[in-house]
Amino acid sequence: MSQFQIDRQNFANGRVVEDGLAEAPLAPGAARVRIERFGYSSNNLTYAVTGEMLGYWGFFPPAEADAQGWGMTPTWGFGTVEASDCAEIAVGERLFGFFAPATHVDLLPQGVKRHALFDGSAHRAHLPPAYNRYSRVAAEPGYDAAQDEARMLLTPLYITGFAIAAWLGEQGHFGARRVLLLSASSKTSIGLAYALAENGDAPPVVGATSGRNRDFVAGLGLYAETVDYDALEDLDPSIPTVVVDMAGNPALRARLHAHLGGALLRCVLVGMTHWEQGTVNGDAEADTEFFFAPTHVERFRKSWGDAVFAQRTGAFLAQSIGRSLSWLRFTRVVGLAGLAEVHPAVCAGTVPPEQGLIVAP
Repeated sequence: MSQFQIDRQNFANGRVVEDGLAEAPLAPGAARVRIERFGYSSNNLTYAVTGEMLGYWGFFPPAEADAQGWGMTPTWGFGTVEASDCAEIAVGERLFGFFAPATHVDLLPQGVKRHALFDGSAHRAHLPPAYNRYSRVAAEPGYDAAQDEARMLLTPLYITGFAIAAWLGEQGHFGARRVLLLSASSKTSIGLAYALAENGDAPPVVGATSGRNRDFVAGLGLYAETVDYDALEDLDPSIPTVVVDMAGNPALRARLHAHLGGALLRCVLVGMTHWEQGTVNGDAEADTEFFFAPTHVERFRKSWGDAVFAQRTGAFLAQSIGRSLSWLRFTRVVGLAGLAEVHPAVCAGTVPPEQGLIVAP
């Protein structure tokens, strides 16, 4: 049993280590889960960048005597219960949720319902409840195994996009007449563009991307306009704009502040994949705020009610994921050693945007 750990000081460095779980007795009430597959993308890098600030390093403490300075970024995927000391959870049950990039993980099931359970492990008690919830796959109405790969890769990203769009709608889009997405090729940006397209009151959406991804972004047909990063200053500076930054790129935001001036009404920071450049840049970004999706997801769930939330998000995911299958190409990565090979490309941002990495540890 093993884990993929990354260097918390240099995220591009990774290693595979044995975790000793095979020899460890199962704690009372716990369940040992074999992780089947999980999605891997720049979203996992955002978990690393914000690991200290938002607690992501705390979900899955790394094994090994020399674990100081190493950590595991969470992933979304499926697992099968291999051993259980919980009367309500049987061996062989499949779960979907937040898992370590590892072969196995121990959970402490609590609040077990027909459709879901929560991990009650002490080290996760202070972390966002949305991340401690696991869906019991066999109890899901209309479950389709053929959608597993799209679900583990896209669902967390598209739910984030859905939540951003709903929140922007609550704010009246801050009075903007344009929404500008930085890193428009990212899957979270695509999910947000899908969600904004469903809102008849949303302003036109412009996608900004690198030159190498321009054709892909334009070919999606989601954006009213596609612009290269090199041409940001060609945007009409008189149009009131909300910027949503999926990459956490302070250099691009500084250029937009200088170019748009007072027409930049709000800058929303969602992702932080440009980890080597830092994050928010002091007084120049006083109008910038970080969007933490789990907080808003839980807020919408409570204010709308579970049934309405499930209906709205379910309908959105079915439609948006269905549309994505026309351009998405899955790449299967075998073993944690295979993950260690592709991880540097994820950090460097060189994985083609149409590629979806699915890891079978």
